[in-house]
Amino acid sequence: MQYLYDADVALLLGGDGTVHRHLPEIIQRKLPFLVVPGGSGNDFASSIGIHSRRHALKAWEAFCTSQQNVALIDVGMLQQASYNNPQQTTDTYFCCSAYLGLDAATNALANRLPRFVRAHGGYILSLFPTLLRFGTQRVLIRDRDGNVLLSEDSMLTCFANTPRYGHGLRIAPRALLNDGQLDLCFVRRISKPTLLALFSLVYWGKHQRLPFVAMERGRYFQVQTKTSVDVFADGEYVAQTPVDISILPSALSVIVPPGSPLLTRKSEANSLL
Repeated sequence: MQYLYDADVALLLGGDGTVHRHLPEIIQRKLPFLVVPGGSGNDFASSIGIHSRRHALKAWEAFCTSQQNVALIDVGMLQQASYNNPQQTTDTYFCCSAYLGLDAATNALANRLPRFVRAHGGYILSLFPTLLRFGTQRVLIRDRDGNVLLSEDSMLTCFANTPRYGHGLRIAPRALLNDGQLDLCFVRRISKPTLLALFSLVYWGKHQRLPFVAMERGRYFQVQTKTSVDVFADGEYVAQTPVDISILPSALSVIVPPGSPLLTRKSEANSLL
């Protein structure tokens, strides 16, 4: 992306994976960017109020007119220590969420489907065969001070920056993009039929008070598992456990539709232009 060194603004056409791949350059350059939804999953675009290309066009027109519709939002960061040098870490940014367990395994299978199928129920289609062979594993989560937050067998563990992921699953309905925190959704070991029923509740964000669901909020989490498991972020494989997951407040400058609630901090965002 050498061309971005001469850019004043970035225009991204695609879904969550497209945003994910370009995050390092955008963060480093502090570029305001507009995302035009065009992927199999567009949860990030929807979370900032851009539900269609028409919404993206209105946001772009407003930006070209006054540049007053730029908001600062948070971004997640995942760190994995090098096996050869524990003091050296690999940093990965994510815009929507990072997760492990059943949803990561389902995501891995869904990514092998044709793009059209992925965009039209590919996640749900992949869920059933994945669930048949899925087994839980104990997940240990600590805060920055080493205090244990959770240590249980988990079906699903998700660290969310946005309310939704997986093409509409409202995994963390109360998540905000500018509160400086991640929302953790932890699903304990339950029967597979119960888990299938849970997914219908997640689409409406009605799962939070269920006894087998734990919701936490924080800036930093240490994640360990009995054996290494895959961690996905924004629909892409990124690492294996153990990992540290944290939030970088106000790290992204995004172009949003006029009147967006995210514009409450617009004066600070506009100072980056």
